[in-house]
Amino acid sequence: MKIRMMLIIPLVLLSHVASAKNTQTSSQEDMEVIQIIGQFSAAKWGQIAEQAKVDFYDLFNQLNTIEKFRMVCRAEKPIGSNIKRNVCEPMFFKHAMFNRTQNDINNGSTNNGSIRLSSAPNSDDILFLTTNTKEAANAHMEQLIMEHPELREKFSFYAKAKKSAEIREQMDD
Repeated sequence: MKIRMMLIIPLVLLSHVASAKNTQTSSQEDMEVIQIIGQFSAAKWGQIAEQAKVDFYDLFNQLNTIEKFRMVCRAEKPIGSNIKRNVCEPMFFKHAMFNRTQNDINNGSTNNGSIRLSSAPNSDDILFLTTNTKEAANAHMEQLIMEHPELREKFSFYAKAKKSAEIREQMDD
């Protein structure tokens, strides 16, 4: 019994001393900062963000009731690259591009039956023409995000994944 008591007393004293040291250390102003770097590369975070974007738009399309605000995503290879990217556009943008191209063809911006590429509409033209519709679409999307927690979750995950990809890319530079 005496031996056990003799062992317990030093252990109790040591624990009090250790906790006192921890209290002093944590109250110091110069604390060590530990930075944890994740295991995923910038490219992997980019893939995660791309998939999260597609998942978000899929759920958005299920909840959306306004056809012109529906998002259409497709895999596209940029010129000069073999790496496919998901390009997502709202239907109103696609319709505006189609209508503008059709008007250019019908109004004689062709040369002997062929379209002059210099007069073909580009994305900047269409963005300008659809500014008001884009604002309405953003307001509608924001409303759906606020009303549906599952959509808010998908949006939040997409935003975090995209931010993580950007941060990791900056770290790799």
